[in-house]
Amino acid sequence: MARKMKDVLRCAEKQNKYDECDINSIYQYARGIEGKTLLQILQEANLTEEEIEWVRTKESDKGLPGKIIEASYFGYELNSRQEADFVKVGAELKSTPADMDKTTEKYKSGETISVTQIDFSRPVEDDFYKSHLYNKLKMLIVIFYHRNRKLPSKLLYNVIYATLFQPSSEDMAIIESDYHEINHKIRNGRAHELSRSDGTYLSTATKSTKKTFITPYYGGKDIVNRSFTLRKEY
Repeated sequence: MARKMKDVLRCAEKQNKYDECDINSIYQYARGIEGKTLLQILQEANLTEEEIEWVRTKESDKGLPGKIIEASYFGYELNSRQEADFVKVGAELKSTPADMDKTTEKYKSGETISVTQIDFSRPVEDDFYKSHLYNKLKMLIVIFYHRNRKLPSKLLYNVIYATLFQPSSEDMAIIESDYHEINHKIRNGRAHELSRSDGTYLSTATKSTKKTFITPYYGGKDIVNRSFTLRKEY
């Protein structure tokens, strides 16, 4: 039977290290990841050397660092559910790379943060505050790792910062406006026109490199899956 990443990486007993009903407990546990390499996280999750070598063969997976953090540090089974990761407190876990700016010698965001997948097969939710996007966006635990491409392995990437982030009311208003702008295109059969340049804080990006085309509920050209993302500038 072929191995599955979710089964190799998961360390369910890690969930005993924090109280799932207490956001402060979860956040304090998250702070404990700072300074660890992805390799250390795997070792502390009791993966065998053979399992770690198997994970190393999957380094072409762009999302590997985030999967290690979610499954091997927080103990969650990898999933694509629409509800928040920490459903009991309404908080979503996100991992994202940070690059070193050669000019300023400071860290900068390396990518947009993918929040949740857009379901093009159903009518859009007009009420932003009833959407699964808002449910995932209202409280974020964001883990930053240094994407040092000079290192020979992604497993040597170092986690540098964990933060609890809640968009301000002003920012949320801008995100809501972006949400309606994006939905306007979708509702008018123009989902194929969505791009990373849409919106001020909220945008969209293709979900993966797989070119599986789908037919949108509202018609128009067939498209590939996309996700709502927070722009790097934000």
